[in-house]
Amino acid sequence: MTDIIKPVFDSMRKGNMRVSAGGLNPTGASCVIKDELGNEKLIGKCHRQVWYSKTGVERSNFPDDKTFIKFAVGHAMEDNFQTHWNRMGILIDGNIKIKEDISDGDPRGPLMISGEADGLIRDFEVDDEGNISQISSTHAIGLEMKTNRGFFAKKEVYGIGNKRYPRGHPKLDHVMQTAMYLRMRWKLEEYYGVTIDSFRIVYCQVDDGLTTFFDISLSDGYGGEVIIKDRYGDVIKPDALASLEAGINLDPISGLTIENIMDRYYECAEKLKDDENPPERDYQLRYDEETFEKKLAAGDISKTAAGNWEKKPLAQVGDWQCRYCDWKEVCLPYGVLTKAVEAGLLTPEAALGQLGVVGFGGK
Repeated sequence: MTDIIKPVFDSMRKGNMRVSAGGLNPTGASCVIKDELGNEKLIGKCHRQVWYSKTGVERSNFPDDKTFIKFAVGHAMEDNFQTHWNRMGILIDGNIKIKEDISDGDPRGPLMISGEADGLIRDFEVDDEGNISQISSTHAIGLEMKTNRGFFAKKEVYGIGNKRYPRGHPKLDHVMQTAMYLRMRWKLEEYYGVTIDSFRIVYCQVDDGLTTFFDISLSDGYGGEVIIKDRYGDVIKPDALASLEAGINLDPISGLTIENIMDRYYECAEKLKDDENPPERDYQLRYDEETFEKKLAAGDISKTAAGNWEKKPLAQVGDWQCRYCDWKEVCLPYGVLTKAVEAGLLTPEAALGQLGVVGFGGK
């Protein structure tokens, strides 16, 4: 019998990857921040991954069929919400392509960013029965729609079992993506004749039907600090009780600013000028000992992962950015032993043998 499903996945694999309109992208944003313990921390996209993408290196690790199903569910959710916002009379536009130089006279030169915002709706008010009572003709809200699933999303985004952020916290990659739309929003304001003070990141948990949203704005017009508020309008910060229970002082994250994000964009643009040699990796497939100890002290590694790191020298206990990278095998052809091969501490054959590759000492 003819398989009518697999060809769809193959088609998605060939043509479902969004093509950039040129320049760098909001989804490629990154930033060095200080976390709740005051430690410097890189968040966002790896510049080596951006280099692979922009220089046309073929992907080695396409998303699997399950992931494409998740993509499809996400797109269907966006379409469904847009349909109902349109029925409600508040949808201005959806899937809005934006391309703009965000440098604003920066002496480092132009910085072209292109992306696609999920939607723009008019600000509105509802009555006690939940019906729309007033629609603004001058103010609008930008939208970014996200789907997720699983235990860790429930804890991080929705706050279930999250002592540090009991109301949840948006993923910082999504916050930076949205912040860049805010940086470029003047073009939308001019085109649609509205003022956009903030964007909302809307999350839907597809396995349990949970929903939440977060409000993202900037402290200084089109720049400054990125301000994150929960669905109740409160600026997000670590819960005071969590600090007391942990016996440590937990501060709000700092350094998440448009200016710091732009610094990383400019660094990336410089690295892209060399189209022969990829830049250094920003993340680790397996943490080195120093990084592991820091992550463990900060509570960023679970007990299970820590045990695997200590007992299994080939375990990929490291950054998720490496584990799920579309260029993982291009970047790390010998897995967690790639650095040892690059340093001349192992031959490629010995590394493959340790990894259990057939023909090189593996079973």
